Amino acid sequence: MAGLLEGDYRAGEERRSRVIRIIVVSVLALTVIAGTLYFFFHNYRQEQQVKQFMKLLEARDYQGAYNLWMGSDSARARYSMSDFMQDWGPPVDVSGYAILDAESCGKSVIVDVDSGHAGGRKV
Repeated sequence: MAGLLEGDYRAGEERRSRVIRIIVVSVLALTVIAGTLYFFFHNYRQEQQVKQFMKLLEARDYQGAYNLWMGSDSARARYSMSDFMQDWGPPVDVSGYAILDAESCGKSVIVDVDSGHAGGRKV
């Protein structure tokens, strides 16, 4: 009788150990997947905003690009549309731009952009 009870106990212990292994492996896999997704997509929104800005410049929609660049009225007081046009207006040509990298820096994000041929000016 003791052998019968001992065998049942081992089967239950093996099942328990298998369930624990599955849980541990699942948690580790989910952690790795979540970390990978965070690493690649945590600055996604900012990269999309830069892409939108560059597309507006390519389409020569300078007012739209300025509105996207300057989010508030207080910022517009410090950087006028004429200043914006001096920096981003013709002859700047950003066709062929590429987003190289985006890095978080405190509460800010720095997006590195290869602006293609910027009309001889560094953008």
